[in-house]
Amino acid sequence: YAGGSEYIYDAATYRILRNAVFARHGRAFASADLHDFFYGPEAVYRFRGMGIHLDSQYSDDRLTPTDRANIERIRAYETRASESEP
Repeated sequence: YAGGSEYIYDAATYRILRNAVFARHGRAFASADLHDFFYGPEAVYRFRGMGIHLDSQYSDDRLTPTDRANIERIRAYETRASESEP
């Protein structure tokens, strides 16, 4: 909660945050912008030391219960933020 607004970020930022959970486990993204954000040339600097790398063996089975809860929580904020944007 920041400055009287329930949403600290816009929907696009919540989308990145939600997909970061998947990227930590190596998920490939069909969306070019997400793929570039997490695995493109700049990602080497953005995620230095965090161990984020594309894994061809990725499966949603790797997600922990905490990961799944965080994804749903962030998705709810993302939806509400997009509904409140002009």
